[in-house]
Amino acid sequence: MKKKRLSVIITSLVVSLFIGWNFYLLYGKESVIPKIAYVSTYEVVKEDEYERHFKNDGLVVPEEIVTMYMSEEDAIDQWLVKEGDEVEAGDELVLLQTERMEGMVETWTAERDALMKQRDTVSSTVSYLEKERKNATYNTSDTNSTKANQDTNVELNVNMAIDVHQDGAFAQAIAEAERELANIERQLTVLEHQINQSSIRPAIISPVDGIVAELRKHEIRPSLDVYSTETQVATYVTEKEWESIEAGDQSTVHFGKYEEKAEGSIALRSLIPALESRTFEAYQAFDKRAKKNPLDFYEVRVALETAPPSVPFGKKVSVDVTTDYTPSAIGVPEKWYKREKKDRGMIQRITTSGKVVPLEVESEFVSDDKRVVLRDGLYDHDVVIPLLPEKLFEQKKKEETKKKAKKEDVDQKEPKENEEEVPSEDEPVIEDEEASVSTKSKFAAVSEFEEFNEEAAARLEVLQSVDALLLTEQDREERAYLEALKTAKEEAEAIDQQMNGSDADAESPEEETGDAEEEPVDVDDLLEQWETEKVEGEEEMIDEEADVLEEGQRIAIRYPLIQPSNKTWKSFGWKNYIRYMIQP
Repeated sequence: MKKKRLSVIITSLVVSLFIGWNFYLLYGKESVIPKIAYVSTYEVVKEDEYERHFKNDGLVVPEEIVTMYMSEEDAIDQWLVKEGDEVEAGDELVLLQTERMEGMVETWTAERDALMKQRDTVSSTVSYLEKERKNATYNTSDTNSTKANQDTNVELNVNMAIDVHQDGAFAQAIAEAERELANIERQLTVLEHQINQSSIRPAIISPVDGIVAELRKHEIRPSLDVYSTETQVATYVTEKEWESIEAGDQSTVHFGKYEEKAEGSIALRSLIPALESRTFEAYQAFDKRAKKNPLDFYEVRVALETAPPSVPFGKKVSVDVTTDYTPSAIGVPEKWYKREKKDRGMIQRITTSGKVVPLEVESEFVSDDKRVVLRDGLYDHDVVIPLLPEKLFEQKKKEETKKKAKKEDVDQKEPKENEEEVPSEDEPVIEDEEASVSTKSKFAAVSEFEEFNEEAAARLEVLQSVDALLLTEQDREERAYLEALKTAKEEAEAIDQQMNGSDADAESPEEETGDAEEEPVDVDDLLEQWETEKVEGEEEMIDEEADVLEEGQRIAIRYPLIQPSNKTWKSFGWKNYIRYMIQP
């Protein structure tokens, strides 16, 4: 009885071990048994319109503030205006004493001569910048002698510096130089008029249409400010924000009440930190960052192209700058993109042959809806998925490293005598006929075809249309044999075409091209790890309007094997899924 019980126990253990070992072989990492996996988070990309905006508060300011100084208080005979008066260009503001005009004329003459020299210098600078802009030799990315961050500095002896970056800021530099030149011309016009009128009716005249803002009558050098009637919007940005803005960027200014707005563009992007002014002090009142570190802020001006509503100077407004725009490009969710360099990164997509492959792409910018806009790398209807754990790709890299090291070791161990034994050109190379016959006979039992003809193509199509789970081992071997025949035939046709002098390259099917270029990766237990690492709300980032694959659509994946997770099975039935067929 005891012997019988012992034999039953031993038999049960052997059977259990046998079953367990077979289950391990069937579903382990090295298993060749096809498996089915369902993935709920994916996106079929398509071209779309993308924008990126920068929004900030600003203040309505005059386009220009003109300050005029007198030499001494007793040179003034009469103030003809008061604060708040509207004036036009050429109007007299202050009458001067005739007996004190000689000194004033000498001062104006000296100022005129200095401004004329300054005008010549700025004109030369504008010509130089326009010439360099056309050549742009140092700004070419494929010139080895040029550094990526090289800057060219143009210094003027009139306390104006223009910094030209290699990324194309010539327009900004030329605009600032031309603005300075226009200001000099206006000052010269006023001085010429004052010098000519000094003998008739000596007076200080207004160079612009505007409003008298402030009179400083009792200072050592009396002066007055005239605000031009043309308005702009001033805002202040940090260094990082400054880099994303360019001169000419389209902008929209919102005035708040009744959704009034005006269109404009960036007219000034200051190259030096914001100077102390009443405008900057007012801005610091509602932007605490500027108060903590004022040197990190730069002034940006928006010139209005449409008529703004009637608002006073100093009114707080909202500025919306379109920093980036593309009418047609492909974008992916930002969390699905791994940035490796400034404009390069990696995403993961599903190939037409069903492989999960990392793909290096070039990016342009991140849009307002948190999508990375790509310059190239993806095309319409490509399928992308969230980033998988990097460790799932480590095994493939380790295998490649081991193979490379093993190959190097074999090469080093080979005798030098073998390297010298090279067959002469006259001797024909004899192929191993026995190996060829054995290879051919390997599939003799699984297929009746020896070449890829129409009947073989029809047979291959039938085998490929059947679910791999339903194929027998002999059917799978026959399908692999026919696919090899097909590939060999296409390669032979390509060689014949090249021998005949054809310039056209032989085209291979998209699936086989994908198999040749992209190697499969080991993503064992992919879904289980993926589900645990997904962040809440990630599925909401999927483009609802994107083309989606039909539920249950099959995509063939050749290695690795993906184990379905319990969470996926439980949630199946109320979500859209891509169904992946994993094949050996």
